[in-house]
Amino acid sequence: MLNCLLSTSFRNHCPVVLSFILILLSGSNFANAKGAGPIGLWPASNRYVLVADKSLTGLVLVDLKAGTATERLMMAGATPKGVASCSSCDFALVSGQDGQFWRVQFKGNVPELLERTGKLGLDKAQFEPVELEHTNGKLTDGRMILISDDGKEAFIASSNDRAVFRVDFSSNPNASAVFKHKKAKPYGLNWDKNGDLLVAMHKRDIWRITTTGTVLATYNVKVAGCPGANKLKPNLRAAIDDPVNDNSLLILASNPKSYDAVIWRLTYDDKGEESCAIAAGKIGRDPGWVDASGETIEFSRPHYFVLRPDSQPAQLIVSDIDNRALRLLDLETDTSTTVMYDRDRRVEALPAVELMSDVSCAGQKWPESVSATAASGTKSCARPPKPEALELKLGEARTHCEAEGARLCESTELRRTGVATNLTAWTNMECASCWHRNAGEHCAAKIDTHKTKGMVHEHKDFSQSWYSGHALAIGAD
Repeated sequence: MLNCLLSTSFRNHCPVVLSFILILLSGSNFANAKGAGPIGLWPASNRYVLVADKSLTGLVLVDLKAGTATERLMMAGATPKGVASCSSCDFALVSGQDGQFWRVQFKGNVPELLERTGKLGLDKAQFEPVELEHTNGKLTDGRMILISDDGKEAFIASSNDRAVFRVDFSSNPNASAVFKHKKAKPYGLNWDKNGDLLVAMHKRDIWRITTTGTVLATYNVKVAGCPGANKLKPNLRAAIDDPVNDNSLLILASNPKSYDAVIWRLTYDDKGEESCAIAAGKIGRDPGWVDASGETIEFSRPHYFVLRPDSQPAQLIVSDIDNRALRLLDLETDTSTTVMYDRDRRVEALPAVELMSDVSCAGQKWPESVSATAASGTKSCARPPKPEALELKLGEARTHCEAEGARLCESTELRRTGVATNLTAWTNMECASCWHRNAGEHCAAKIDTHKTKGMVHEHKDFSQSWYSGHALAIGAD
């Protein structure tokens, strides 16, 4: 259904990116709470990323261009953390809690499936548990996973086992330690620019090692003077070679007390000298959800990031757990946008009356070529946006739409029709999070406002949800 589209000023809004639609966000702080959302990422292509989602729980294939979930695989009784595959693979490896691993076997290899169908066929994939053992017993942890280009081996960061393991798929899967050290605590794992490994340890160090365990270099965020590293002792989540700046690493770190987060840019030279500055976000100020640039960007407990393949300009994809969204960071401008890929599930739960407008498309002067059919079978849309509506607030925009027998558009509707090109408009999309404390709980279609001030995540008596504004769409050619 198409409906009311209005240009607006930037007030009381949150971010989303859907195809050519960019979203900005005003800065409201959230309650400190432990949520559930996207954790592990594997970029299948420039357009598609496979997400291990703790709130589903399961796998989601996200279309970054459309800003929506293309398909989902529910994993009952599982809590996925990491996911990986390769460009020539016909399978993915998924890690979970307590050393659980699964092999997801597709009905073809990844690039062919995506090119032919735009999907991986998750509903048709075989889903099998995999027992991974090493010389001292079963793997007890699988934070993040990488799979080699030929699909013959995997590398697993195991924080609890204090090791990075190599898994050989040429026979029965078995794990051998690439390195193991009692003081090591690997969290994040990424390929470096030469095909070696970048390992983010728990608190201080990034290790660059070969796939056979030779340590090539180490980088210390405290010695480098990364802002907030000494005082706040954040958890290091991931590191990657900066594709824009030579001799530079991008490092994702989150504050375990307040869940705010930062992406540092650590620069080094041949003499071992290191320096560090903020690329995006900041720690020590509370979590939030703001798309902007540099320090003014706000995250809430992001867990991992990867490079978006073949992206110009270069971009990072960040799994922003508590905001239940993916964040895209442009590495040339250090500006961010958001993909709210879970919106379709919440729309499905809304009453049908809220998804319809009273006046037909013809009555609202929409061209037939951009109309869609409402649940009742009635054509449902509104007349094109008016330039004089530039300064309407959200409530005023809603009132205007209702007076015309319409409602605010979903961002996906604006993207599909192209009517938002070169315009700014309020959407019907609420920006919100929803915490899952018990098994079987689900987010409501509408998120209520519940904020608890001054609490950190160790406390269990926190409010479980909040409402933080509405998505504002900015169209572009």
